[in-house]
Order: sequence, then structure tokens, then C-alpha cells
Amino acid sequence: MEVIVIGAGISGLAAARELSKAGVETIVLEARDRIGGRIHTIHDERVGIPIELGAEFVHGDPPEILDLAKEAGLGVVKTRGKSWFLDQRGELAPSGDEPPGSDDELWNIARSYIDEHKPDISLAEFLGLPITAAVSDGEKEWVKRFVSGFHAAEPAKVGIYGLIETQDAEESINGITSHRIREGYSRLADFLQLSSQQSGAKFFFDNIVTSIDWDNRPVRVRARSVDGQNFFYEGSAAIVTLPVGVLKRSMGSENHVNFSPEIDQKRSILDRIEMGCARRVTLAFKEKWWIESLSTIDRSKADLGFLFGQNVPISVWWADETSNAATVTGWIGGPKAIEMEKLEDEQFIDIAVTSLSRIFGVGESALESHLIEGFTYDWHCDPFSCGAYTYMGVGGADAPSRLAEPLSGRLYFAGEATSNGHWGTVHGAIASGLRAAREILETL
Repeated sequence: MEVIVIGAGISGLAAARELSKAGVETIVLEARDRIGGRIHTIHDERVGIPIELGAEFVHGDPPEILDLAKEAGLGVVKTRGKSWFLDQRGELAPSGDEPPGSDDELWNIARSYIDEHKPDISLAEFLGLPITAAVSDGEKEWVKRFVSGFHAAEPAKVGIYGLIETQDAEESINGITSHRIREGYSRLADFLQLSSQQSGAKFFFDNIVTSIDWDNRPVRVRARSVDGQNFFYEGSAAIVTLPVGVLKRSMGSENHVNFSPEIDQKRSILDRIEMGCARRVTLAFKEKWWIESLSTIDRSKADLGFLFGQNVPISVWWADETSNAATVTGWIGGPKAIEMEKLEDEQFIDIAVTSLSRIFGVGESALESHLIEGFTYDWHCDPFSCGAYTYMGVGGADAPSRLAEPLSGRLYFAGEATSNGHWGTVHGAIASGLRAAREILETL
């Protein structure tokens, strides 16, 4: 009896480990030549710390990650550093612990609204309601920027119900805090793969799944390699961990997966789940040149944590103050990321340097003289993710739980989009993989 896990992202790895440890023959099919999916860590000896091109933070205190990291012997380090704010005049100043747009006033109004109104509406619609009239236009603009950046969401598409649910989920695990995996997120994925293989799981790479026939047992999966070679697999059941961006690919498009019979009961659910667009860039420098600039303003807060700006191409930045490495990461999400999705890597890195130059008032040539390397990745253009991570569209608050429901005891679904309020997170993805594996074990 075999179970086929489609996708070696963190949810697929968690599922494979759970199944193989229980004695179930498990095979994992992965389209890429590596594990991890949207966890993508670069280890460059010139930099001195892992460079995360995908997931980076451990949000809050999720046991799914903390317990696993402890078992794997990995260090979980709490982030530190002060937050800074760049105002419209282009002046830097220390800010509070919360990013602009994340305070309670408007979100409390939103909670009151959903308590009294059933139909879900978009954030953009909500901000236009009379009940938000007391909130300043500036604060509303920061809220839209916060949601676009943090949730990678478009204000005209993201539903209020989903935003509140994910905030409640975040608060349940002390989401105001954040950590990093000291050795890099990829080491967590490596541990899961090794553990799975030690229990008998088999991994097959360069296997781009093209069709899944789940009408009867055995479930039949067809895959192809980049060079066109075909592969066929059979199992008692399959766990689909494909990102929503891939599941939503239309017939005839690249990497579309054909389900037989068609999963019509899931299509309307997928219509209410959006795949967010985000792009990030990490610049590695020879030294932490920004400390001198910040010290002239407030020496006690010169250790840079997050920086939130405006009127610059890339307005959200953070540094890793837990290490001596001189790296800063820039981030854009939502509509702004969509505008820049087709830029070449070098173009985006140049824009990052320009943004820092304008924020700190330092010449671009001076920054370039300190620059060791720039690292970036465009997840929206990645054919095996088609986006960064999910958010719930209007009317989509119940979509994750419905997407997670198995079909006929043969087809199971996992991935961050199927988690309970923790979509868009690594711990949500891990929890979903464990849930799907346990559903299979109960059935078997």
C-alpha cells in the first residue's frame, strides 16, 4: 500500500515523515530539483549567514516549528532591533514596535462590522464605509500598505472576514514576536526529508505532475520531466500539496494539472482564495554602514530592526541584528509587487540600491562600493508556485477548511492555503501536512 505525496515543500515533507514513520510506503514527487518549495535558502560563504529567498520568519511561537527545530538541533533566534519610520518629508525617525497600519483602532471597527454584517466585503470597500470616517486618510493609506505588504494582498480583493481570522490566529500564538532559524529554513526541510527517508520514504525530483486519476483505486499519477520523459505512479491515496497558484492554472496553460474526474467541488472554493504577489531582495554589504546614519538621529536605537518608508520604490526593509553580517532585506507585496514582477533580477537589485540611497541620503555609488552581492527571487514568475502565498478573497474565510476536505478517501489536500487561519505561514503548512497524513492513517 503506497501513498503519493505531490510536492516536496514543507507541507509535503511533514506529511511524508508522518506517513513513513507510521509504516506507510510513501513516495514524494517534486517538480523542482530540490526540496523546500517556497522555502529557498542560499548559503553563500561571502555573506556569513543564510540568505532566505522565500520564507524567513517564524511568526509567533508555533509548536509545529519550535518542537521540530528542537528535535533537529536547530537554533531559533528571536529577532531584535528597533523600528524606524520614513515620513513624507523624507526624514527618518524611530517608530513604535508595531508596523504602521497594524494598530488596533481600525481593526476593532472591522471586528464590530463583521459581528453585525454577514456579507463579506473587501478591505477597499470597508475603508469607504461611514463607520470608518473617524479614521484619518493617512491611517487608511497605511492600513492598505500594511495589508499589501504583510499579507501580499490587493486591497480590492482581500476580504475583511479573512483578515480578521488570520489576525486572531496570529494572536493565539503570540504573533507579535518573530524568530529566525539560525542555520536557515532549508535545514528544517533537510531534517524532514532525512527523517522520512530513514523511515523508507522515496523522493523523485524533476517530476512535474500533469494528471491525477482518482476515480478508483489505485490512484494514478502521471508526471513528466523537463526533457519530456514520462513517469507513472500508483497508490492507495494521494496528498496534493500544490500551491494554489498552480491549482488555479487554466486548461492548456503551463504546468496545469488535469484531475480525472475533475475536482469541480474544489474549483468554486479556489475562486475565493487569492495567490498573493510579493518580491524580496537582500543586499549583503561589507559593513553595517546604516548604523552611523541612524546614530546621528538616536544612538540608542541604531540597531536596525524594521524600517517603514514611503515615496520610495521599495518601502519596507529589515536587517538581521542577531548576527554580525551586514545584510538588509527589502520587501514589496500586493499591487506594487505586480507592477515589478517582470523586472530582471539586476534591475530589481538596482532599484533596491536606489531606494536605500533615498531613505538614508547616501549616494548610490557609495552604497555600491560597500555591496558584496544582491540576492532576489520572483515567486510570481516561478512556474511551480505562481505566487508568494495565499490570502482569502471576499467570501473566502471558510475556503481553507473546505479546500482541505478529502475526496472519496483517495484524494487529500494540504499546504498553507488549507491551514486554519495560519495561511501564508510555514507553521500553517506543516500543520496542514500533518493533518492530511493523519486523515489518511485514520482511513487506512
